[in-house]
Amino acid sequence: MINEADARAWIDAYAEAWVTRDSDKIIKIFTANAVFRERPFQPVRHGTEAIRTYWESLVTEGQTDVHFQLEQLAVSDDLAFFHWSAHFTWRPSNGIVELDGMSRVAFTAESRDGLRLASGFEAWVDTRHR
Repeated sequence: MINEADARAWIDAYAEAWVTRDSDKIIKIFTANAVFRERPFQPVRHGTEAIRTYWESLVTEGQTDVHFQLEQLAVSDDLAFFHWSAHFTWRPSNGIVELDGMSRVAFTAESRDGLRLASGFEAWVDTRHR
């Protein structure tokens, strides 16, 4: 079972990876065979190398000035559900993108550097461009 403190530590690591746009940091919080889906109709990414490739093309190359805020967190068994908001500059258009999202993260008993690792990540995101 995941507890709220461990889930919050994972979310903090996720936020740090995003804000710093660091693909090494993002893959360190997932198991080697994790599944990652950022939006319901996008394909699932399988494994940390697929997550890294996606992250580098979307976040590292496309975003700057990233800000992330955790709004709400709930845990149940090995799942964490969190409501979050974020905004960043989208480099291709030099415009601001605002996100309001909900994520479900599945955890394993495996840990690295004191953090529980995620085996699954799904998000539902609403987007506004300014």
